[in-house]
Amino acid sequence: MVQRIISGAFIVCLLFGFIGCKDRSDKIQPVPTNQLSQQNIITVAIKGIVDDVDNSLGLLDNSVKKGTPITAIYKLNPSATPSAYSQPNASDYYDAFGAGDVAITIGNYTFKSGMSTQLSMVNGGTNASGLYDAWNMDLPSVLVDGPAVDAKLRGFIRLLDPSATALSSTSMVPVPSLASWSVKRIGVGREDSKGIHLFIAGKITEISKVQ
Repeated sequence: MVQRIISGAFIVCLLFGFIGCKDRSDKIQPVPTNQLSQQNIITVAIKGIVDDVDNSLGLLDNSVKKGTPITAIYKLNPSATPSAYSQPNASDYYDAFGAGDVAITIGNYTFKSGMSTQLSMVNGGTNASGLYDAWNMDLPSVLVDGPAVDAKLRGFIRLLDPSATALSSTSMVPVPSLASWSVKRIGVGREDSKGIHLFIAGKITEISKVQ
């Protein structure tokens, strides 16, 4: 089970507890323009399987449980440039995406990205355990196709390498190789002042370019 840590800084970190997550809560996030040429857009498919579910309030139907397959699609422009909020060892890419360019399907539900999807490359980040590399995609405002879900959700796709050898720079990696990463997670969730009331997460088993 993925460790989930409750704190007050950044809700994605709160939900998913990954050391590869970077706090951007003190900065105003830009609204992506996504005006780069559509000829550059690539489509990437993801497969996985659910291994962690918190549905204690019954917000989901029984199509979501441990063992449920996960499929996802994301479209991005690999020519997007890092945002002004990037740091020497971490680049953030906002203009790579438009609304709806990421979709995660689990059971009867498809969770689609809203605006401000963020892709981050962390090369040589530091934490209490030492150096790490991370490939993080954060979906701060998820829309739901399927049965009604009375919850404000966020989505994530996370790859983490505690050996800090997966990346050689903070340049965008549009289609990461799973063999380079020891932690491979995908999911959605919500959290409020009373703690996590909805969480679905699973292990990524495949990432491949569609076109």
